[in-house]
Parts: sequence; structure tokens; C-alpha cells
Amino acid sequence: MDEWRTWCWRQVGDLAAERISPLLGPAYLDQPRWPRRPAFRLIDLAGEASVVATDGLTDALPSDDPRWDRRPGFGVECFVRSNEQLTPGDVGSSWQLALMIELGQRVAGDDDVRRRLVGDDVIVVTVDLPAAPETHRVRGGRLPVLLGAEDSLVPGKLRTARGDQVRLVSAVPLDPVQAEAAGRNLRARRRLATQLGKRRGGAIAMFAAVEERGHNRLD
Repeated sequence: MDEWRTWCWRQVGDLAAERISPLLGPAYLDQPRWPRRPAFRLIDLAGEASVVATDGLTDALPSDDPRWDRRPGFGVECFVRSNEQLTPGDVGSSWQLALMIELGQRVAGDDDVRRRLVGDDVIVVTVDLPAAPETHRVRGGRLPVLLGAEDSLVPGKLRTARGDQVRLVSAVPLDPVQAEAAGRNLRARRRLATQLGKRRGGAIAMFAAVEERGHNRLD
């Protein structure tokens, strides 16, 4: 599955050559296990912005894993897009990578979050992220994050030549006012997701990766 993720991110921007992998895996830290060792990718957007994404939540799960349900892994990958230009040298200490690590753990360990994201829901989660921008943190250094808003550069879905479909879930940090609005109900969250999507320039619904004569192309 990793070749399809690589293909997708290369359509979005300049994909850093090396994956970002923690020194210790979840088993050593008493954290929820990913299908394989957790990894992350950095994508440069024309030197003006950056995307940091999970890389491995859609790897194949063993068939005896109780979380296995015939989807590619957990069926979702997460990403955050920001106006900061990150480099391979500084992404390791960034709040964007810290956020992706937290969300990867949430997807791997929370059945309800996983079910709702696979089901195209728009949800708000709060993560412990003291490094997040002060304008978005709430009491105690916690960061409210909207999951599932549309993005103009990154597709909402990825379909492979095998017909597998995964959701690429955007993570948008919310300020306290936005977080309060999003916490009212699903309608309010969807309205906020649409507003945030328009600010980012609209949305692309899906990339379909197909193999034709040894090459990948948009379908």
C-alpha cells in the first residue's frame, strides 16, 4: 500500500525522500499498535507551505488482529497542512509532527474515532499538545482539532488499482471560538468544515490511482 501513498503525495508537492520514524515503536511505549511500525511523511508545497502526514495506518493488518475488517489497515491516513515551511531538519521538533503522532495513536487505539472517520464523519478531538500555537491552545495546553474538513490540495479519498479505498483525513487546529461552535452538533461541525474548506480554496474529492503500462496516472 505504501507505493500508492507515495504516488498520492507526489501529486500534491515535493515529497521528502526519507520517512520519519520514531526511535521506539508503540510496543515499547505501551501505545496502540499500528499495522506496522509508525512512520510519517513531509511534503513541501512550492516552498510556501508544508504537509505532514501519517504513513502506515493503511498498511495491511494481520487477519487475526481484532481490528481487522477487510479494509486496508485502519482505512484512513491523517495529514495537517500549515503555512510554515518545514524542512527534514526541523520537522522532528515541530508541532505538526507531534500532532500526527497523537492522531495516529488515536486512530489506532480508539474504535469509535476509527469508525466515524472511515464513515466520512467530521469530528473534533482534543489532544495534549503543549507545542501547539498559543492562539489555538485551550486550558492545560490542549489543542482542539477538526478532523475531516475539505482541502484544496489533498484529495478526500485515495483509490488504488486493486479497488481499495482509503480516506485522507485533514486535521485543522481550532481556536477556542471555533472549538465551541464545533462542539454543538454534527451540523455545526459540517458547517465549520465547509467554511474552512472554502478558506483553503475548495476541495478535490478523490485521486484514483490506476496502473497502466507500468505507470500511475489520474483516472
